[in-house]
Amino acid sequence: SGDLDSANKGWRLWLTFRNKYMRRQKKLGNMVCYICKKTNLNPNVNSQYAKGREATVDHILALARGGRKFDEKNLAVCCLKCNQKKADGSLGVLKNVG
Repeated sequence: SGDLDSANKGWRLWLTFRNKYMRRQKKLGNMVCYICKKTNLNPNVNSQYAKGREATVDHILALARGGRKFDEKNLAVCCLKCNQKKADGSLGVLKNVG
């Protein structure tokens, strides 16, 4: 139970951090996928209006490759399609995204 509580706390911390980051990026007008350059991304991925324009936060250097989770220099706005294709890989795996 302790591990589960710790995992839940970590997840809540990430969601809070992610939401603040996304609000700041939206306010700055940075809702553009840093990989494919798709514009007008919607940070509310559950919105019916976000279809095809879902914004996610990507760890530029994946956590699995040593990237830091809470380092804003390691974060970028990314469309859902590119983020899913990149997964825990590098930008090199995205040559055929489009």
